[in-house]
Amino acid sequence: MDWLAGELAAVRGELARVDAKCGVLTAVATGAAAFTATQAGHGPLAARVILAAAGVTFAAAVLVLLRVLRPRFGNAGWCRYRQVPAAHLAGLGASGQAPPGQRPGNPRDLMAEDLVVLAGLAMGKYRRVKLAVDLTSAGVILLAAGVVAAVFA
Repeated sequence: MDWLAGELAAVRGELARVDAKCGVLTAVATGAAAFTATQAGHGPLAARVILAAAGVTFAAAVLVLLRVLRPRFGNAGWCRYRQVPAAHLAGLGASGQAPPGQRPGNPRDLMAEDLVVLAGLAMGKYRRVKLAVDLTSAGVILLAAGVVAAVFA
């Protein structure tokens, strides 16, 4: 396997990893938002305000994570073939022709294009997951502060 194929496989692996991380974090943030929502109506005003802020923060994290999970389509990988007739694809292996609407090129050109597109997707997803982790962390701190305020008020 050459370096291009290896890097493409690595980026595809990162996309799978970031989606798995996003799924776990979405479950945590959604559960925390639901818990916070059930607690925000109880206790003194200070505790309710802090818990409401925690709920809004968790909700923001969930929205960011849903954006990570939302499918994005481009013209790389399997997406480049979505409108190509199957009969045309069947002949590509023998003829070496590009699909209609695609520039001719060798498989390495297509792999390089995929690598650039998928690396960009992975980076965007990781940035959003990082933001969601920060929001979830802030929500946990606010939740803890709200619980303490409710207990000691």
